[in-house]
Amino acid sequence: MSLILSYKEEILTGKRIYLKPLRESDVTEEYCSWLNDTDINRFLSTKRSSIQELEKYVHDRYDDPFCLFYGIYLKNDDKHIGNIKLEPIDAITQSAIVGILIGDKQSWRKGYCTEVMTLIVRFAFDVLNLKYLELGVDERNVDAVRCYQKAGFLKVSENAIPREKTGFWMRIYNQGQEPKDKPPDSPATQSGL
Repeated sequence: MSLILSYKEEILTGKRIYLKPLRESDVTEEYCSWLNDTDINRFLSTKRSSIQELEKYVHDRYDDPFCLFYGIYLKNDDKHIGNIKLEPIDAITQSAIVGILIGDKQSWRKGYCTEVMTLIVRFAFDVLNLKYLELGVDERNVDAVRCYQKAGFLKVSENAIPREKTGFWMRIYNQGQEPKDKPPDSPATQSGL
């Protein structure tokens, strides 16, 4: 896990965005408002949050040695538009669960999700040397499903998300190939942002 800890301060840069590790000082009223907006939180496990709860959540993610939690920022104006995390990162299976939120509504449907997902996949495979990534998604979140497919994720199971009747798991393998010792169809946990 020391490898993960060495990347707690790493900034990842894409064409139009960059990913910066989130700290308590990054928690703003605007960020908190995303979690309290029913249009934005419709597909999240978190439906309400106070500033204090969000500060604790961000602090706990930063202190967690099995988590990398990044804010998504626009390069042209440094605007915080969302978050992405790898949690938990499992050293034994060399895998992680991905969670992403584009909270800024003006940034929806502009290709940022695909750019961010492609960037985090490359980082997870090329730098962290993970074997696969997975995520849970509600099939009604059509834009998210399309984003994940563009980034290379494939559907691996139906109705496997706890508490969801319309969800499924998606997975991407390093080098695009499934290992011979294929992991189980669904992970034990689902994490929110």
